[in-house]
Amino acid sequence: MNNDIYMSECVHEKSWSFGGILREQWGTEKSTHKQQEYPRVLLQAMAQVRAECMEFLNRHLGEDQNFFHTWLTEEMLMNAIHHGNDFDPELIVEVQIVVSEVIDSSVRKLFCLMHTVDEGMFFNPADVPKPTNDEMLANPTGRGVHVTGELAEKYYGHKSTMSVDASVFPKGRSSGKRVSFQWYREVPVVAAS
Repeated sequence: MNNDIYMSECVHEKSWSFGGILREQWGTEKSTHKQQEYPRVLLQAMAQVRAECMEFLNRHLGEDQNFFHTWLTEEMLMNAIHHGNDFDPELIVEVQIVVSEVIDSSVRKLFCLMHTVDEGMFFNPADVPKPTNDEMLANPTGRGVHVTGELAEKYYGHKSTMSVDASVFPKGRSSGKRVSFQWYREVPVVAAS
């Protein structure tokens, strides 16, 4: 019988922000997303943060989950700038990812939390209509929240949770909300020979 049981824990955390771009810095180039135009400078700022989020997630959770990390990051950031800040580059989006890692003798448990804080109005995720409802089938938006949860369950085999907190605002601002998405992953520990 092997009594070599060990346990360790560590936390990896990183934060970013984008937006707060003054109108005179927007330029004239526009991008279109779901029939709405917005300043291209916003998409460029988001792309840089998205790339850094992806690198962080892949480093701490494994590149084998790259599709899910890409989907989640894109959904969280686009929802913050689209539904939260209505594509206004002057409004701020803050992003934070926390990965808590617990390793025991047989499994590496990864508890993951991604927050976005924007300047939009509070919403209850349970009130977001399911995209499979008849009245939603023709709607070009509204699928991301549901698909993200389903992908987390498919890729990680565990239920994910989404929550919204109306008492958290971007730094220096007086309104907003924090949207949090939490998921969990287990990876077998390979014994050293």
